[in-house]
Amino acid sequence: MPSPEERLRAFYELRATEEPETDPEAALRFRKALRAAGLAPGERLLDIGAKWGGLGECARSLGLKIEYTGLELSEEHARRAAELGFDVRQADASAPLPIADHAYHCVVCLELLEHLPTPLGLLAEIRRVLRPEGRAILSVPNPYNWIEIYRELFRRPDPEGHLNGFTTPVMENLLALAGLRLERRLGTSVRIPKTLRLLSTDSVLARSRIYIARPAEQLAFAGRELHH
Repeated sequence: MPSPEERLRAFYELRATEEPETDPEAALRFRKALRAAGLAPGERLLDIGAKWGGLGECARSLGLKIEYTGLELSEEHARRAAELGFDVRQADASAPLPIADHAYHCVVCLELLEHLPTPLGLLAEIRRVLRPEGRAILSVPNPYNWIEIYRELFRRPDPEGHLNGFTTPVMENLLALAGLRLERRLGTSVRIPKTLRLLSTDSVLARSRIYIARPAEQLAFAGRELHH
């Protein structure tokens, strides 16, 4: 009998073959994440859940002179990234990352935490590989977006394979346990129902929330000071 991890890996390999040629929501999310990162020339960026390097392609199109590295579970995605000239390495985000301590100025993790059985483990790894002055740019689906509400009310399946849902207070608690402090919160976009039109928004209606977090020593968990 296959293990839960084997079932999950098989699902993501299948999903990799279903990726659309273009994804306007992802493109908008990449641009907003890179703007939020405030990257300086020469800085090192780690993209966890990189797929075929779409974030790297967006950074290239914006003329950002950064050192881009991606980590990706799918062998198919990693192979395509190599064909496009991006350094995307095959790795399991549920395991310790094959990255040295304090190696990156910025870690980006978009639309991945909701797929992990234990997202706190990855957040702790992100904290480990970030430089003390670094920042993490994270995005997760917004549970208040109309798509999630529709699925809940009408018992529709979740085709993306999500395992977790995050409100902002829950995300703040997870970040604190990982040694990170939430600095600010943005949104991605909202799709007009029955159309392909996207509107960029930071409101509670956004399809996903973007969180900018930094390593910190003084942290609050559940509204209380977190002592070491």
